[in-house]
Amino acid sequence: MATAHTTGIIALMKAARPTLPPTVLRVLLMDSTRPFPDLSCNTALCGSGIVDAFLAIQATLDAPEPKTAGGGCSINLAQKPDISLLLLLSGIFLFRSGCLSRL
Repeated sequence: MATAHTTGIIALMKAARPTLPPTVLRVLLMDSTRPFPDLSCNTALCGSGIVDAFLAIQATLDAPEPKTAGGGCSINLAQKPDISLLLLLSGIFLFRSGCLSRL
């Protein structure tokens, strides 16, 4: 269940700030998690914490614009919502089929 929720939050983050690269989104997502209520579940065992959609999107909106050297390609998911859904479903499919575990 957590994979679907996390993927959905990342899609919302990307829609809010389409120019942010995946590495920045990952850091923002991990930094915006809430601590586990159960002290036996530490970051080495359970990950960086419990995802918080509001905090992750707020952190995304507050993040400075990345400096780029030019070139590259970005998709504005806010203007193309069908693509964000396609990316979300593709990520879930790849994860469930085990393709992402081999990367």
